[in-house]
Amino acid sequence: MATQFKLEVTKRNEFGKRASRRHRDNNLIPAEIYGEPDGNISILVNGFELTNQIKDTAFYSNVIELSLEKKKLEVILPKSSTEFLTCGRIFFG
Repeated sequence: MATQFKLEVTKRNEFGKRASRRHRDNNLIPAEIYGEPDGNISILVNGFELTNQIKDTAFYSNVIELSLEKKKLEVILPKSSTEFLTCGRIFFG
C-alpha cells in the first residue's frame, strides 16, 4: 500500500518580500498551487510538518493531500520544486 502524505495548509493573505520574511520567521513556508479551476492558490505550509514528511524519499513521487479550509486538495510536486527541498534548507519563493 502506498504511503499517504497529508499536510495542513492555510491560505496566504499577505504578499511581498516583507510578508514572506515574516512568514519564514514563524516557520511558515509560502507556496503556490497551480492549475486549480478558480485560479492559483497562495498557501502557507508549516515548516516543521513539511520537514518531517520530506525525510521519506517517497514524498517526492507521491500525491500529497493538502487540507485547506475544509477543502481537500491533491497535489504533486513538480520536479523543479524538489531541488529546493533537498538542498538542506526549505525555501519556496
